[in-house]
Amino acid sequence: MAKKIRIPVFADDRGELGAPLTGGALPFTVGNVFFIRGVPSGVCRGGHAHKESVQALFCLAGGLKVLVDDARRREEFLLEPGSDALLIESGEWAEEYDFLPGTVVMVIASQPYRESDYLRDYSAYIEWKSSH
Repeated sequence: MAKKIRIPVFADDRGELGAPLTGGALPFTVGNVFFIRGVPSGVCRGGHAHKESVQALFCLAGGLKVLVDDARRREEFLLEPGSDALLIESGEWAEEYDFLPGTVVMVIASQPYRESDYLRDYSAYIEWKSSH
């Protein structure tokens, strides 16, 4: 199931530097990096699962909630700026919502974008999960 992971942060009198690719903090090699911002009030992002890709979500500004579902249980996570990232495993359905104004989310994924990796219909996701 999805979990929060600690990312190394180096702090001194100049501020903080977060280093998600340092010291094996991410349990995968990077295949893609993208960001989400400017999400209007009341809009839900995500609403899909990945067959292969693992993703780490970092809230860089603002805040949001993430619902993760592994077809057995659901868990809600609150993401706020800080050194924790949310690791979403392959085969987990995720929905991002309740974005605060000014929210910026960076996503580091284990795979390059491939439409064939996505399960975008929840019923199809449940059917796929039952066979994997």
